[in-house]
Amino acid sequence: MQGGSVNDMWVQGGTDPDAYATRHWYLIDVFVYFSHSLVTLSPPCWTNTAHRRGVKVFGTFITEWDEGRLVRNKLLATMKSAPMNAERLAELAVDLGFDGWLINMEVSLHKQQIPNLEEFVSHLTHAMHSLMPESLVIW
Repeated sequence: MQGGSVNDMWVQGGTDPDAYATRHWYLIDVFVYFSHSLVTLSPPCWTNTAHRRGVKVFGTFITEWDEGRLVRNKLLATMKSAPMNAERLAELAVDLGFDGWLINMEVSLHKQQIPNLEEFVSHLTHAMHSLMPESLVIW
């Protein structure tokens, strides 16, 4: 499916008969909707299809390249900024009905940012679990 996720942006499906389909859902426990955007949210068509088959769906939060370094600096600026951003991600997941997050930090960290990253991941995990007990956060 790499690079092909433009055909799945339509809530009710598209008109491309050659678009991909997943036929072996019983082999999947978690479906991670991934792109190289900062926050990637699974379209409702994928979330609904996965949930009908008992599969959890995760959104992606990724920092990479020069833009990712700027995001990292804002996200991890203080102990207060990390939880605030984690709360927004948890709210998105609950409001859009998906089950967790893949946190993909592809930028280096300054030593002083590590405690803030730990706070961000911990707070996101706790926020997700309090709003949705069966949720997961992986990184």
